[in-house]
Amino acid sequence: MYLQGMETIPLEELHRSPSQVTARVRAGATLVVTDHGTPVIRMSPAAEPVSVLGRLAASGRLVRSAHPGAVPELIDDPADLPLPTPPPHAARNRERTR
Repeated sequence: MYLQGMETIPLEELHRSPSQVTARVRAGATLVVTDHGTPVIRMSPAAEPVSVLGRLAASGRLVRSAHPGAVPELIDDPADLPLPTPPPHAARNRERTR
């Protein structure tokens, strides 16, 4: 079952020497703590937290900037911006009301 390949230790060992058990887990061991032979706790090394941006970049859904921290070019006059085009349903509604 899921215990294959994992070392099991009794709960009493965890109570008796928690710092030694923790050191083994820090070193990379995955331990299953049992209480009277029944698995109750699985201890494994904590994975490094990955940020949302890190996960998106790893999945290919985000491309990191070639110049991180660069300030985008500012627009001097908002009047220079192109006007937004009306949505297609606006033209259709104008034709219906004629």
